[in-house]
Amino acid sequence: MTPADSQVRVKVYQLDSNSMWADKGTGFCTLEDYQGVLHLNVVSETELNRIILDCVVQPGEVYQRQEERANGSSPVAADDEDMLPQPTMASLAEIERIISNSSQSLYLRDKLTSSIVSSNFFEQLRELHETCEDLDATEELHLIYSIVRQMILLNDSSIFEHMIKQENIIGVASILEHDPHQNIERGTFRSFLLDNSRYKEVVPIDDADIESKIHQTFRLQYLKDTVLPRILDDGTLPIINALIYFNHAQIANYLQHNQRLLKTLFDILHDSDDTEKRYDVVFFVRQFCSLAKSLPIQYRIGLFRTLSQHGLFSIFEFALQEDKNSELQVAGTDVLLSVLEQDRAL
Repeated sequence: MTPADSQVRVKVYQLDSNSMWADKGTGFCTLEDYQGVLHLNVVSETELNRIILDCVVQPGEVYQRQEERANGSSPVAADDEDMLPQPTMASLAEIERIISNSSQSLYLRDKLTSSIVSSNFFEQLRELHETCEDLDATEELHLIYSIVRQMILLNDSSIFEHMIKQENIIGVASILEHDPHQNIERGTFRSFLLDNSRYKEVVPIDDADIESKIHQTFRLQYLKDTVLPRILDDGTLPIINALIYFNHAQIANYLQHNQRLLKTLFDILHDSDDTEKRYDVVFFVRQFCSLAKSLPIQYRIGLFRTLSQHGLFSIFEFALQEDKNSELQVAGTDVLLSVLEQDRAL
């Protein structure tokens, strides 16, 4: 496992004074680098600001993941891929029934999740949806919407991660436009996500995985705020928040430890004759500071101290003196407040 690995959902147990295992809760496990020291962290899946395990990784110690089991039985077999029939216009009602019934059983829900993720079920469903749109098959479009809605309500992070992949996210957005209980104009969600003008690369991101995380986080935030509010339940929201949180952690870790990128970023602010590019640096740093707010305090302090070494305070001098650009002044003020909230010693 490396700091860039995807998070793993785990249960934490602690051996108490009576040699009994006490359940400390369920959360998401990641490997984090805090100023050169690796920590194995588990963040509560319901309270993302609460760390239920913070363990320094000891050199030479062997760590392993226990075999996954469902209700004490053997791991789900490979033939679980056949749990769902191939999506066709004729099979949609049956698929909806299977997913609805399976969601009532933890064991069947685990099997269903495994089937969805390990097969190309969603890709087939996405292609069928395109066909149904071409045919204006309203009833089938509503059934596909219901199927995807129930998939989301399975509250499984692996399904979410699968659905928000670059190749799937537009399909998800277009499917969710066909909510039978809302009058959503076709193309509303997908056109927003396809609008590349919303992405502005201030400095090159030379890590493809991190760049993917940045785009994924944007898509997740849009789904959470705009597309899914009518669908989300108390179990779904923590899953989305956790995915966003761990993306933030990986992005912040990359930026904090990329000295070349930080130098390039602040060189633009100090040396560029392009005023718009200098503005972009301020907005970028504000977004970075906002992203960091959800991270553990010791992580935030290290991050802001790294930024200060590269010229963070010149942000304030530049932004707050721009009397003709109130938006820039607000951005500079936001950065200043973020710094003061975390580490007044700076």
